[in-house]
Amino acid sequence: MLWAMEPLSERTHVIGTWVRAREAYRSKLLRQSLFDGSVVMDDVLINLHGDEHRNRRRIENPLFRRDIQLAYEREEFPLILRSALTPHLKTGRCELMAFSHQTMLSLSCVNAGIDRELGNAQEHDRLIGLLGEFIEGARIHHYQGDREKKVAEIAHAVTAFENEFVRPAVERRKSIMDENGTLPRDVLAVLVANTELSVPVMSREVAFYLTAGASTSAVALTNTIHNLLLWLDDNPNGRQRLLEDPSFVRRCILETLRLSPISPIGGRRAIDDFILSDGTEIRSGDRVDIDIEAANRDVSVFGDSADEFDPDRPLPDDIPRHGFSFGHGMHHCIGSELAGGVDPDPEEGFEQRLFGLVGVVVHQLIRHNVRLDPADPPVVESSTARKAYRRFPVLLDTGQVAENTDSQ
Repeated sequence: MLWAMEPLSERTHVIGTWVRAREAYRSKLLRQSLFDGSVVMDDVLINLHGDEHRNRRRIENPLFRRDIQLAYEREEFPLILRSALTPHLKTGRCELMAFSHQTMLSLSCVNAGIDRELGNAQEHDRLIGLLGEFIEGARIHHYQGDREKKVAEIAHAVTAFENEFVRPAVERRKSIMDENGTLPRDVLAVLVANTELSVPVMSREVAFYLTAGASTSAVALTNTIHNLLLWLDDNPNGRQRLLEDPSFVRRCILETLRLSPISPIGGRRAIDDFILSDGTEIRSGDRVDIDIEAANRDVSVFGDSADEFDPDRPLPDDIPRHGFSFGHGMHHCIGSELAGGVDPDPEEGFEQRLFGLVGVVVHQLIRHNVRLDPADPPVVESSTARKAYRRFPVLLDTGQVAENTDSQ
């Protein structure tokens, strides 16, 4: 499905089939444009194109090597998850959106380079508040309220984040370099050491990683739990499978991402005139919107049940279970493996198996019999067109956080 929308001065072409979406993602004549005008996303990795994008990605890619991601999943994250989940296992109640943001933000700070004082609740609350503004900034094109007012609020948050958190962290890393010390393994450190970017640009890059790491994972987690609870209604004996087969849990997460992509649209803008393989003429400056949700439900790829949640859906080897929800081509999500894991490789064995942080949390919640709270149903987020929740209260069996939070 592809059509053009007026006015002609800035035509928009909408692509909604799998084949055409893949072609658009792979085209070097289309640059990222979804976040054009976003005060959070100016000059950050996801918004760069060509040599600028390749150079920035080359600098940051080493932070997402398999060994580093395994260390995050096996060493850093279990401690964070235990600390966050323990209070809820005492009360038997948990609001998953707040819990997810708390949990994922803590690890995202480690990865991005925000130095935190352990146990500082005021600092944590401040970061959560700023994160909320960054989330709105990233999805400003989907915002359904007073956009001008919201943009001003976001700009204020970006400046505050830079002054309160990023500038002190930059100075600490420069001091370490001056003393020939060992820099931490984080985004801010590699930017300070390998680029001449201004502090405002580095601040936005770090804010982008916090938003991508914390917000998208929180949305994926709550949407997955929602789908799993519905699936368990139809498969009352399925809980044991979820407990015993982490690979199946991962497929449930990827199927959820396919049906409910974090960003339902992949925006691109043409940098030159060209013609798509179906004969559509694209002019320089034209906008091309990839309808990810439609492409992810293309029946020619995902079958007649493409609109249904089916984690056992048979797929060809060259079709990812998450569809285009992690992007594709040069802008494929740099943190997709950390969030969603990788397919098991029999030759690598368990020691190199990356399950994915969302899967670790989902599996832990299943172990504690997660279920909806009949007295406090989920509240859908109304300020955005994408599927997300404002609140997602659940009940849990009381007890202690289970060991082996990598769920193997």
